[in-house]
Amino acid sequence: NVAKSALGRRATLALELGADRSQYPATQTHINSVALLLAVAHAATDQPLAGFLAAARGAAEALETTLADSFARSEINLDPQAHLIFLARGPSLASARQATLMVEEVAGGGAAALSAAEFRHGPIEIAGPALQAVVIEPHGPTAALVENLAAELERAGARVIRIADARLGRGDFRHPAVAEELAPVVNIAPAQALAYRAAVAAGRQPGVFLRAQSVTRVE
Repeated sequence: NVAKSALGRRATLALELGADRSQYPATQTHINSVALLLAVAHAATDQPLAGFLAAARGAAEALETTLADSFARSEINLDPQAHLIFLARGPSLASARQATLMVEEVAGGGAAALSAAEFRHGPIEIAGPALQAVVIEPHGPTAALVENLAAELERAGARVIRIADARLGRGDFRHPAVAEELAPVVNIAPAQALAYRAAVAAGRQPGVFLRAQSVTRVE
């Protein structure tokens, strides 16, 4: 985040994220990392940046809309008594992992993140009433596979919360259409709202760490 930090000064090449400091553990670093690394990938493979930058601006607008909608959907919450898992495939697996981090550091709760494909190879045995799964479904070639898993979990008695591209016509949280590679910029917003509400429900003040620090200095 800071090009002139000790780490930035030692780097051969420092790519500054430009994420502002925030009292609440937000998603700026995650979002900016996704966008910046995609831009680097496009440049490294000699793909025109103009189209990507236009799509990224569209994703930023979709994020603003989705963030407002997600915090307004106060009736959708995490169950503190359930075993919580975030499931996704492809680029959106980054959102599943970031969502897990937010539940842990913002709400002080336990959570896990897995590829929806990996979940079928053993972990699916935990499917049942004690499981709550947040399933992330961007618009792309594996959307039907992820939805198949979500429906199977519901049939097993698990509570499923879907975060989906509106073009799919389903989802507890539906975000505006966005390219699959940029979906993690947008579909992280509902998870941020869920983590925030979970913290408040647990009596925690979002943004106040009890043990961690915003910059880890001791190992």
